[in-house]
Amino acid sequence: MVAASTETPAMAPEQDQRVLMHGMSWWQFETILAARGDNPVPRIAYLEGTVELMSPSRRHEAKKSVFGMLIEAFCFEKGIRFEPMASTTLKNAAVERGAEPDESYAFRAGAEVPDLVIEVVYTSGGLNKRAIYRGLGVQEVWFWMHDHLEAYALEDGDYVRIEESRVLPALPLATLQAL
Repeated sequence: MVAASTETPAMAPEQDQRVLMHGMSWWQFETILAARGDNPVPRIAYLEGTVELMSPSRRHEAKKSVFGMLIEAFCFEKGIRFEPMASTTLKNAAVERGAEPDESYAFRAGAEVPDLVIEVVYTSGGLNKRAIYRGLGVQEVWFWMHDHLEAYALEDGDYVRIEESRVLPALPLATLQAL
């Protein structure tokens, strides 16, 4: 049985719209991805039997774009090679995890999984993205929540809070707080 719940009260236009569907198989997750096709929305995530459909607000998209532009400008300025992976669908059936980050970057040539994922969070109640990205092996995850940046690095199989980026050590995270 599939149970769905809407996690956004009053569906305000400047709020992200989020729906969770519980009791979903990996095959159902793959079917939803295929049915959506190349459309960028809704963004789809999967964690151990729960599918999240999320349509980001304009404010959400603006913030993630600013982060992306700043990271790319920084990398160009410092001569850091990178591959933007944007909201590429990341998935692994063996660990029952999948997600489409707001922005993501690989700093290693030919990487299948990004080294850095950025998630903008304006609406609570969604899937545990740290659990998803941990299972996918993403080295660093930054969350923009409540006008504050929180950064986490993968260490011994779990995420630990960091004050300085390990994948972009020359970029002072404190300067991004003013966004």
